[in-house]
Amino acid sequence: MGEPILSLEGVSKKFCRSLKRSLFYGLQDLAAEMTIRRRERDSLRRDEFWALKDVSFDLSQGETLGLVGHNGAGKSTLLKLINGLIRHDTGRISIRGRIGALIELGAGFHPLLTGRENIYINAAILGLNRRDVDRRLDEIIEFAEIGEFINSPVQSYSSGMKVRLGFSIAAHLNPDILLIDEILSVGDASFRQRCLDRLSEYKRDGGTVIFISHNSTTVEKICDRAMLLDHGHLVAVGEPGAILQQYETQALELSFKAEARGRRAYASDDSGTRITAVEYRDANGVKTDSFDFGESFEIHLHYQLDDDVQRPYFVIGLQKGERLNPITTVMNMMWDDVQLEQVPRRGVVACLVKNPLFSPGVYHVQAGIQATASMLMGQKWHVPTSQIGAFTVRPGRLRDVLPGVGPVNLVYQMPPVIVEHSWQVSGAPFGIDASSNVVFANGDGRVADAASDADKRV
Repeated sequence: MGEPILSLEGVSKKFCRSLKRSLFYGLQDLAAEMTIRRRERDSLRRDEFWALKDVSFDLSQGETLGLVGHNGAGKSTLLKLINGLIRHDTGRISIRGRIGALIELGAGFHPLLTGRENIYINAAILGLNRRDVDRRLDEIIEFAEIGEFINSPVQSYSSGMKVRLGFSIAAHLNPDILLIDEILSVGDASFRQRCLDRLSEYKRDGGTVIFISHNSTTVEKICDRAMLLDHGHLVAVGEPGAILQQYETQALELSFKAEARGRRAYASDDSGTRITAVEYRDANGVKTDSFDFGESFEIHLHYQLDDDVQRPYFVIGLQKGERLNPITTVMNMMWDDVQLEQVPRRGVVACLVKNPLFSPGVYHVQAGIQATASMLMGQKWHVPTSQIGAFTVRPGRLRDVLPGVGPVNLVYQMPPVIVEHSWQVSGAPFGIDASSNVVFANGDGRVADAASDADKRV
C-alpha cells in the first residue's frame, strides 16, 4: 500500500467557552506568532476545553471513512481541521490532493451572488479553471434540480436548494478527498438516495470520502471503515459493524441516563394513567438489557391507572436502530384479542417474546395504553405510544440458530417481524385459544378454568 492520501498525527484543537477570553487569547496567540516561531499550545487556559485531543489516523486513496459519535464528540471539528477552515493547536495534518467539502449549510456560498457564479467560485477554490467548470456545469445544475433559480442570488434559496447545490458542486468537481457532514439529512428521501448513488460512483472512480452521519444504516452501507469519537477522543477505528455496535451501546447508555433523569423528574407526579418504568428479563427471569440472537425474553411495563380507566389494552412497539426508522414489530393486546375484564390500578404487564429472529443491533421500545374503541372509529389512547427504553440483540448464537449462514452483517432495513408472544398482568397469563378464539381472562384477573393450558401463545 502506498503513502496515505490523508494522515493525522496527534492532532488536537481547543476552544474557549467565554467570548471575551477567546478574543483576548486570540490576540495573545497572534502576537506570539508575529514575534517568535509558532509553538504548539498543549495546555489549557481559563475557560478553555479540548474539542479534539490527540487524534491520529491514516486514510488511503479510494477508502471511505465514517465518523460516528454523539453530538459534541468532535466530528465536525475534525472535518473543519482537515478542510483548513480552522487551525489545529497541536499535531500534524498531511494531505495529498484537493479537498471538496460539504460541512455546513450554505458554507462557501456568497449570498448575493447567483448559484451559477458560486459554482465558479467554489471551483476556483479547488484550483480548477473556467474551462474545467464549463465541461461540468450542465451536469452540476441538472443534479442540483434548482432549475431557473440557478441565476438567482443564493440568499433566496431554501435550505434544501442550498444542500442540493452544495453537494452537486462538491461531488462533480472530482476532488481527491470529499468531506461530507450530516447536512445531507436536510434533503428529501429522493435526493438522499441520489447522493448515495453519486457517492458510490465517486468511490468506484477512486475517490476518498470522510462521511459524518448518525444513521448507522448509511454508515454500514457505504463505508469501508468507521471511527468512533467521544468527547474529542478517538475511541476506536475499524470495521463498520464492530464500531457501530460500540456506538449504539454508547448511545444506549446515554439514553438510559436521560430516561433515569426523566423518571426522577416525573416521580413527583403520582396521578394519572401512565407507564412508570420498563425493564427486561431473559428466559431465566434475570434482569438484563441485552440478549443473544433468537433468545426468548420478557418486557415488563410498570403502570398505574386512573379509577375511570376500564379494560385497557397495552401496546408495545420495537424499532431497530435509528428512532426515525419504521417500527419492526408491534405487540398489541387489542390485535391479539386479549381482553382484561379487570386489572389492578397499579401493577406490571409482561410481554413474553419467544425465540424472536431479530437481527443484531439496538432496539428502541415504544409503549402505550389503548382504550376500547371500534376499529371503524379508530384507535383511542389513554397514554399515547412513546419511547421508554431500549435493549440490544447480540449476534452470539446466530450461527447456532441458523446453521450454515455466511458472515454476519447488520441488516440495512429491518422488515416487519411477527413474533410468538403472550401477555401476563401482575403474574397472571392471558391469551386466546386459536381454535375457538375464547378469551381466558375472568373478572378477578386470573385465568379461567376453561383453559387447561393457561400459558397461551398469540
